[in-house]
Amino acid sequence: MISIKEDFAMTITHDDDVVITGDLEVQGSTGITADALTVTDLIALVTQPILYGNTIINGGLWAQDNGSSPTWWQWIKTDYGPGDADENLELYKAINDADIAPALKFYKQRSHAGFTAPSDGDRIGYIYFVADVDTGATASYGSMEAFADDVSASSEDGRLSFSVQKNGTLTERLALTGQGVGIGTSSPAKLLDVDGTSEHAEMRVSTDKTNGCATLIYGNDAYWWASGIWSDDKYVIRDQSVGVVRATVDSGGRFGLPSLSTEALEIRDAGSASATEQDWVEVTVGGNTGYLRVYASK
Repeated sequence: MISIKEDFAMTITHDDDVVITGDLEVQGSTGITADALTVTDLIALVTQPILYGNTIINGGLWAQDNGSSPTWWQWIKTDYGPGDADENLELYKAINDADIAPALKFYKQRSHAGFTAPSDGDRIGYIYFVADVDTGATASYGSMEAFADDVSASSEDGRLSFSVQKNGTLTERLALTGQGVGIGTSSPAKLLDVDGTSEHAEMRVSTDKTNGCATLIYGNDAYWWASGIWSDDKYVIRDQSVGVVRATVDSGGRFGLPSLSTEALEIRDAGSASATEQDWVEVTVGGNTGYLRVYASK
């Protein structure tokens, strides 16, 4: 085992190679540093694993491009054989705290000097899911990206974008902003904004159960309404606050207020079955109002 303590000094020239076949332990805040490496050198280095072994604990890699400003480079290479674990990268933290947990941070600045903030619309970080295609090239089959739409202090706006491949093009399908959720739009104007790119925009709510309900529920602080397929072939509008159906349409084209009988159109009040009971239907055409009298029995 080779142990490098905090007060140990070792200089390795640019062209030297160091091969350690046993364990390596580094103690101290300085770690291992390398001087006089250019960007070209770093690119050449990261084509091969810089650190590898069964376990790397508290490891960080960094270099300095001008002796004062750090330029961060990191190369993580995993090559598990058959029968090994599926996890290629694991973030592990053991701590007795309810809020602290393993975290992955993407941090962007426009320059090293003065901690320059990004500009409005800058991409802050992204994750791509890439695989080969049959021509030998590669394609991103899905991605998650973060953008800084507004970097003004105290009014910052961010956006998360989720994209997938469609017909050979990486296409955004979902956007999350401070305003809301956008499906088909990067700039939702409402809490949920669905914008179709074709002539028609559709939203589908379904269930795989024959007698199931597919329902949209609308509400505010005081009242709730629901509409949808209600356990059979009927489409209903329901006063959800009191649990009463107010209108019904079936697959045969019959329409009932509130429910259906054998008639093509039925308007039913809560009155008695007496022949003297009646109700009125108001009809307005061109500003002129008339009334239809509806009796309780035929």
